Amino acid sequence: MSIINHLFLLQRVHDRIMHKATGTPKEFADRLNISVRTLYRIMEELKDLGAEIAYSTERSSYVYNNDVMINIHLKIGQLDKNQIKGGNNLEYFDILPFLAVRVPKLVSDSYLGYSPNP
Repeated sequence: MSIINHLFLLQRVHDRIMHKATGTPKEFADRLNISVRTLYRIMEELKDLGAEIAYSTERSSYVYNNDVMINIHLKIGQLDKNQIKGGNNLEYFDILPFLAVRVPKLVSDSYLGYSPNP
């Protein structure tokens, strides 16, 4: 499964839990065209991100026990480095033209002038 499909699946799982309309784990997985095991893995990812998920037998649905917001927005387009305007520290960013986003380069703290606190 591609990262993009995985992100959209994560969003779909979240939306169903938000609306308290998942059904049983088997029904939920069938509705998403995935295995129950894959559903459990996705819910573990949500839990790792801080979501408190529980199954309500009363509602026959998974529910959140805390406030959770997930908003995945992806815009794909061609980007040329010459089209980037603004910002002083572009040297700290790499361009991913296929996603039209900037991602931070991994540099050590010492390179940026930071020192760890003793």
